[in-house]
Order: sequence, then structure tokens, then C-alpha cells
Amino acid sequence: LVQAPAVLPWRKRAGLPAGGDPDAAWSAALSACARPLEISTWPDDPHGTVADYWLGSHLVAAEDTLSPMALGRYTAEHTAVTAKTVTPHVAILLRASPETLAERAAAQDIPVADLVRLQDRLLARLRCGKQAGDRVPHAVVVVAADDLSRAIDEAIAAVEAAG
Repeated sequence: LVQAPAVLPWRKRAGLPAGGDPDAAWSAALSACARPLEISTWPDDPHGTVADYWLGSHLVAAEDTLSPMALGRYTAEHTAVTAKTVTPHVAILLRASPETLAERAAAQDIPVADLVRLQDRLLARLRCGKQAGDRVPHAVVVVAADDLSRAIDEAIAAVEAAG
């Protein structure tokens, strides 16, 4: 299991210090998350690996945060970095209702409408294929995430079925 080594600095709420450079925060998160997926360190033997993130989600989330000029720079960087990484064959997207998102986001002061929109945009990007240099998985499994224990069971079943 490859776990995300960094959180997205989405909506500038991921520990960016006052006066900090949002471009640098996005670059650092991308670099940290790309490192475990680098092709040069990936084993040659065929096997399945599960990651709890998809690098394309970084670009989708950055579209809501960065200025057009910064987004242009970040898109170019994202394309170059992801070209050197493996792309998952299957993505599992945990999708929560607006009510559940409200409960989970309350402590982070993130507007629920923004989370719903991000969730919808992630699903659309995963389903529609390549856009802005995305390298998308071949298949997407959407799992309802309002009940996390059930979502975990369904995600595990999906991974086992794919194996």
C-alpha cells in the first residue's frame, strides 16, 4: 500500500505559513507524492499495488486554488513529473454525501460546496480521460463513503476482485 506522503495544499488550508508561497506548497506536495510512484524505482515484476491517491487529483484541486499564471506553471510541472511515474490501473474514488462532507470538513473550515464540486470534478476527470496531461487509470470504482467501515469493506472487495 502506497500512502500519500503529503496533503494537498488545496484552498491554502494545508499548513501553508502566513505569507508562504502557494506555488512552492503545490510543488512540494506533488514532488513528495510522485516519489513513491517513480518508474525508475518501480519493480519490473508484475504485481498490484494500491495507492490511496492519484497524482491527477493534484491538478484538479490546483485549478481551484492557483491563479491562471501559477496554474500554467504548475500544469507544466505536473505533466513533467507525472511522465516519470506509474499510473494506477484502477482508481477507487470514495464519494461522500454533502451531509457527510459537512461533518468531516467542519474542523477544517472548508465550504461543503467546494468539496462537493471537487468530488464531482475528480470523478468527471477520472471518467473522461486525458485532459491537460492527465494520465488516468483504466478503470474507476466509485464507493459510497458515508459509512467508512462499509466503504473500507467495499474498497477491499474491489481490490481483491481486480487481483
